[in-house]
Amino acid sequence: MQQASVRNAISSLVGELEKESGCHATDILRSLQLEAQLLFQQNVAKDCLDADTFGIFVENDKLRDDIKKRMRVTSYDRLATRDGRSSISAVVVIENGENSSPENNLELTFSYDRHHIKYISGQEFGLEDDNHLSTNSNSRVSTKELRSSKKKRKLSALENDFSQMVTPVGTHVVYRVDLKRGHEKNEQFLKVEVKASSRDPSIDEHVGVIGEDFEQLIDDRGDDMGGNSTTEESSNFAFIDDGKDRFQAVLDPEILVKFLELSKLEFNDVTDAVRFLLALPYYEHEWDIAGYVHDILLNCCDDEEDDLAFVEVLCDGEAEEFSFGAASA
Repeated sequence: MQQASVRNAISSLVGELEKESGCHATDILRSLQLEAQLLFQQNVAKDCLDADTFGIFVENDKLRDDIKKRMRVTSYDRLATRDGRSSISAVVVIENGENSSPENNLELTFSYDRHHIKYISGQEFGLEDDNHLSTNSNSRVSTKELRSSKKKRKLSALENDFSQMVTPVGTHVVYRVDLKRGHEKNEQFLKVEVKASSRDPSIDEHVGVIGEDFEQLIDDRGDDMGGNSTTEESSNFAFIDDGKDRFQAVLDPEILVKFLELSKLEFNDVTDAVRFLLALPYYEHEWDIAGYVHDILLNCCDDEEDDLAFVEVLCDGEAEEFSFGAASA
């Protein structure tokens, strides 16, 4: 379509709305700009579903059409800075029926954040990473104590030999999906966290850091989880200066079951609900978020028997958080 035709259509619409509502043309254009961006992102999301990278809709076009009909992107924001920080946030609403009230609609909130960070090898948090204080409910560390602690860590680094005096710079990546219905509070659905040893993704094998809660599930599969990942059992999910990227993936089974029940989306199997989240374009593909989840989580269900076992674990009423990492936020 020619740009002149679009401009003429917009000008005509603005003129009509200006007469009907009495609003200033600038305010109308601002609203049009926002809605156009959201409609654009909504169509990008639908294009991703049409591409079906993960094979979710094989012989199930009805499900894809149902999702596209009920899905709306209500918020989208993307930020990139010169110092290497990148963030993406989006809200996707799944409507429950044409005449359903907002209280019955499901809301998926996607958030992605990547930034470079200085660290001391073996430490769980970077030298400049204060975000863990806001996510740790047991933390009571004051700003003064934090500064003192950071100074001590920096002095400790300087006391090392000359080869250690140059503090390495790694990358911290967090991808998270929350779910809520109506005006309820957000609940964490899926989270992937990456602690990379350098500024760029490693070409070496990725290391999935696992805790005791996931150890039993991989006993029968060995250390090789498939894909480009190996596993490492540790209670300390830390930055390690060895050229490898470490990651955790955490899935809440109760929220997954809640999503399946409330959305009434009929996926071919339960893991396709997770693949649906990963199919939406709200993370950077340079960091293999989908690969991490597939290697550690979804590869556990590579046949019908495994899938049934996976469902049994998820539907266990006593199950807490189905964690594929040493800890969850």
